[in-house]
Amino acid sequence: MPSLFPDPDDALASLEGTLERVTFTNAENGWSVVRVQVEGEKDLVTAVGTLVGVRIGEALRLRGEWVEDKRYGRQFKVASYITLLPTTVEGIGRYLASGVLPGVGEKTAEKIVAAFGTKTLEVLSADPERLREVPGLKKRWKEIAAEWQKQRALHETMAFLQSLGIGTALAVRIVKRFGGRAAEVVKSDPYRLAAEVHGIGFLTADRIAAHLGIPPSSPERAAAAAMHALREAVDDGHCYLPEDDLAGAMERLLGPEGAPAREAIGRVVEQRLAVREEG
Repeated sequence: MPSLFPDPDDALASLEGTLERVTFTNAENGWSVVRVQVEGEKDLVTAVGTLVGVRIGEALRLRGEWVEDKRYGRQFKVASYITLLPTTVEGIGRYLASGVLPGVGEKTAEKIVAAFGTKTLEVLSADPERLREVPGLKKRWKEIAAEWQKQRALHETMAFLQSLGIGTALAVRIVKRFGGRAAEVVKSDPYRLAAEVHGIGFLTADRIAAHLGIPPSSPERAAAAAMHALREAVDDGHCYLPEDDLAGAMERLLGPEGAPAREAIGRVVEQRLAVREEG
């Protein structure tokens, strides 16, 4: 049986390599131009797209498509990505010296890697107090450890959102709106995204909910459909919607497996999310 919500990534190409250079990045939305070393490719590959917080030395697994730019030539246009932390001493050293940790430059990175070798990133995540063993870090280790945890939390949140089929650009908007609570909000109420994140409507939120295992008959889904239909009516210039019209719009969104539209309208009114006018 075909999926009700097919994965848009299924038709995309994949590319894996090590980030060698960041040519440009927009601090506001994360849109970047980067150069990636790909095994089997003689020259560095140019990749463009929303790449939040990526650092030199990281391994990247990209999903997207090849495009031919009239000015810059062949590029890989990124739709989604995940980061794979470096595993070699050289790669870890380059990664730490790339600016991922404020105040950690090439020399400090060398000292940290010299102390812990290939277990450096494991120490940073699981036992950061050991940074006190590194010469010159007895007074700074807490600051470095805190920044590392913040960076890893961002990467983990982005990876979680993209595992739900959320594109990188939308994932950035979700993180900007909810910050460190982004994953928690999406897990507990994915339909909230349709109301609070620009660019996400009911259908996108519905696909995310399906990835999370929320059944089509859930009351939350029906209530979200009601609010979506009302917002669309407002966008079209209306200040109200006849209940029959609202129920019809909801049924088109919910399909045959959805919860009864009129029951959902009643719940929305009870929760004071909308007002029912009699007569």
